[in-house]
Amino acid sequence: MCSISLGLSIASSAFGLIGQMQQQRAQEKYNDAVYKNAVIANNQRNAQITSRQIQERDAATSKIMNNNIEAAKAKSTAQVSASSGGVSGISVDALVNDLSMMQGRYNSSVTENLRASYMGLDDARVNSYNDMASTINGLTAPKTPNYLGAALQIGTAVNDYNTRSGGKLYPVS
Repeated sequence: MCSISLGLSIASSAFGLIGQMQQQRAQEKYNDAVYKNAVIANNQRNAQITSRQIQERDAATSKIMNNNIEAAKAKSTAQVSASSGGVSGISVDALVNDLSMMQGRYNSSVTENLRASYMGLDDARVNSYNDMASTINGLTAPKTPNYLGAALQIGTAVNDYNTRSGGKLYPVS
């Protein structure tokens, strides 16, 4: 009867150790999947941010080009109108300078808006990285199986067997 108890104790310790090893492998597999998904998600968000930056840059370039075209048309119209009306000199130059200053302010505004947009998108990129790092840093480290604990349980079971039965499974000198 004692030998059955000893066998069950040893089997229980061995199966407990096997269970711990399976849990460790499962946690490692889960961590690997979460890590890979976090990196993929970060890369996808960065691609979207880069695409958005390109769109913003292209829109700003187009707006500045349109501002320049409109300013050139306005300057040309002002000069032609002034010439056909017989006006020339300082007043026409002042009007053209005013149009040039307006053009510069509009273009400067577009450039400033683009800069602000880029800053926001750069913040989004940093937040994406921080989300990824937080996810990865939050993973639970797999627990190492308790080999020593299993060995001590088996040793205790053998010692109990030797003590109770008077038998010597492993002779002690």
